[in-house]
Amino acid sequence: MQTPIFEIRNSYQVEASRIVAARASGKLMHTSGDIPASGNEVEAAVRDVLRRRLSTRFYVGHGHIVDKHLNVSPQLDVIISDNTASPVLFEAEDGTKYFPFESVYAFGEVKTRYLSSKRYIENFCATYKNIKTQLVRQATPDNYLGNNVYLGEGITLLKKVPCRNPLFSFMLFVERGDVSDTVLTTELACATDDHLPNITCFLDGLLIL
Repeated sequence: MQTPIFEIRNSYQVEASRIVAARASGKLMHTSGDIPASGNEVEAAVRDVLRRRLSTRFYVGHGHIVDKHLNVSPQLDVIISDNTASPVLFEAEDGTKYFPFESVYAFGEVKTRYLSSKRYIENFCATYKNIKTQLVRQATPDNYLGNNVYLGEGITLLKKVPCRNPLFSFMLFVERGDVSDTVLTTELACATDDHLPNITCFLDGLLIL
């Protein structure tokens, strides 16, 4: 008897289909005039996919990053933070959350469709630059091992790492829209590598690393 094989490619296709279905639902809302809610449908679907795929040590939400001086980042569609400590500082009635900068692993923006006139990638780069240059992130103590465990006083690690969780950034588009090599080259040239998203994914068949 042949051993069953788990179709992992199909499992990811199912997750992508859920996001595409949210896009269809959003289109219906958009035509009825509820434009903000149409975008929220897709953002919520993406966050749900990430929650299912990531370990429980990660917290997935949306909102703002807050630094040690209480400076606040722009609104972000997806924020992934450490769930073993205090993942959020405050949660508003609409679900918007405020995350301490030191706990954040990744953040991303979700768009239903790429439109070159909107300059989505360029705007994302500006947001990323704002976070890196305007917000202050507390460095990890030299004697910190992780999971709230510290070495004794005067004992430090041989390898000093200022931040144990360097920021990872991404953009996700459900549809490619009017994207082209020329348009992408122009947008990707708008910023240095430090402020570009690590991954830009178009669910209908394009990936930029």
